[in-house]
Amino acid sequence: MVINWSLPVQMTGGKWVVTAAEKAQYDEMFTRADTDRDGFVNGAEIKDIFLQSGLPQMVLAHIWLVLLC
Repeated sequence: MVINWSLPVQMTGGKWVVTAAEKAQYDEMFTRADTDRDGFVNGAEIKDIFLQSGLPQMVLAHIWLVLLC
């Protein structure tokens, strides 16, 4: 699976606008990550996607902490 991490998201009037194509892409990514099909992704399911993101370790650690709260 190739993940395109560039986010061509538009900012309009203080709201994030995600195109239909972007939503479909992220919905598909979520569906593939949700291996137990419970509608949620747990740490084991999302770990590899986080690591493939190319984000710095400190950013990933911060995201992980926020998700645990």
